[in-house]
Amino acid sequence: MAHSIKHLFRSPLLRNASQLLTANVVAQAVALAVYPLLTRLYTADDFGVFNIFLTIGGILVLLATMQYEYAVVLPRSHRQGAWVAQAGLAATAAVVAATAASIPFASGIEHLLDADGLARLWWLMPLYVAVMASWALCNFWLLRHDRFDRAASYQVDQSLLNATTKAVAGKMSIGGGLIYGSVLAPALALSITLLRTPRALWRKLCRIEWRGMRAAAHRYRNFPRFTLPKALTDSLASNLPLLLLAPAFDLATVGFVGMAFTLAHRPINIICSSVNKALYQQAAQHVQCRKPIRHSIARYAVGILLIAMPLFALLYFALPWLCSWMLGAPWAATADYIRLMLPWLLMVLVSNGINFIPDLFDRQRGLFLFSLARLVLQAAALAIGISLHSPLLAMGLFFAVAAMLLVAQTVWFFALIKNYEQRL
Repeated sequence: MAHSIKHLFRSPLLRNASQLLTANVVAQAVALAVYPLLTRLYTADDFGVFNIFLTIGGILVLLATMQYEYAVVLPRSHRQGAWVAQAGLAATAAVVAATAASIPFASGIEHLLDADGLARLWWLMPLYVAVMASWALCNFWLLRHDRFDRAASYQVDQSLLNATTKAVAGKMSIGGGLIYGSVLAPALALSITLLRTPRALWRKLCRIEWRGMRAAAHRYRNFPRFTLPKALTDSLASNLPLLLLAPAFDLATVGFVGMAFTLAHRPINIICSSVNKALYQQAAQHVQCRKPIRHSIARYAVGILLIAMPLFALLYFALPWLCSWMLGAPWAATADYIRLMLPWLLMVLVSNGINFIPDLFDRQRGLFLFSLARLVLQAAALAIGISLHSPLLAMGLFFAVAAMLLVAQTVWFFALIKNYEQRL
C-alpha cells in the first residue's frame, strides 16, 4: 500500500497537476468557507432556483463548445490546435445567440420547472454560457502550451470573486445574488486571465483560417458526434434530481440535494478535473509516440482507492455533525444525501480521472453508450422513489445505479488500454 501511494505522488505525469490541484484546493476552500454565511443569508428555496439555473446553463455550455476543448491538445502542431479551438468558439457564438433568443420565453420555462424567480434572472443565461464555454476552450489552449499557472490562477480568482459577490449580494438582500455571483465572477476572472497571459499566445488563437478551422472540425468530428452526446447524457443524468424533484416535492428538497452535490461532488470533481488534464496531456503524447500507458493509469487508480476508502469511512460517521455545524440546523438533511453519495463518489474519483481513454483511441461511441444506459437507469431509479413519495429512496437508488455503471466503465477503460498495448 505504502509503495503504491509513494509512486502516486512521485509520478512525473502528476507534476503538472500539482499546480492545478493546489489552486483548486485553495479555490474550493474559499468556496466552502463562505457557505456557512451563504446558508444563513439565502433560503433553501433560493438555492433550489440557483441549482436549476446552473443545471440548465451547464447543459447549454456543453452544446456551445461541442466538446472541441478536449481535442485542442491532440494535434501535433499549435496551429492545428488553434483551429480546433476556433471551431469551438464558432459553435459557442451560435449557441449564445440561440440562448438570447429564448429570453422572451423565460416565464414559460419558469412555469415548466416550477422554479419561482427563474424568469427575472434568465437574461443572465446567455452571458453565463458565453463566459463558461469560452473559458473551457481557453483553458485547454493554455494547457496545450504548458501554462498550468494561468489555468490555476483563474480558479483562485474565480472562487474569490464568486464568494465575495454572493456574500455582498446576500447582505444587501439583492434577489438572485447566488446567480449574479456565478455569472459575474467567471467573467471577471476570465478577463484577468486574458490580461495576465502573454499576448503572443492569444494572437495564435485569434489568427482565423476558415479552411483550417473546417478541416479541424471534420478531423475531430467524433467529439461532437459521440463525446458531446455522452457529456449531455452525463449532465442530464447527474442533474435529473435538480430538474425533477421540484415539481415532485418542493424547491427546498432541490436546495438540500444541490447543497449535497456542492459540498461533496464539487471537491471530488475538482480533483478529478485537475488530475485528468495532466494525465490526458501526457497519455496523448505517449500514444502519439506509441508508448505504453497502462502502468501509470493503474498506479493512479489503485493509489486513489487506497487513499479515499478510509477517508470516506470516517466521513460517513462525521457527516451529521459536520453539516449541522457548518450550514446550520435547517440544513441537517444535507448529510443524509451526502451519505448516499459516498460509494458513487469513490468510483467518480477513479473513473473520471481517466475517462479520456476512449478519446485517445477514437472509442467515444462506447463511452456514449455507457452514458445513455446511465441516463435511462437513473431516470427509472428516480421514478421509483418519486412514485413512493420518498426523496431519500429516489436518491439512494439514483447513486447506486451510477456507482455500478462506473465500475463497469472503468473495467472497459483498462480493456481498451490492454488492446492498445498488445498492438505496440
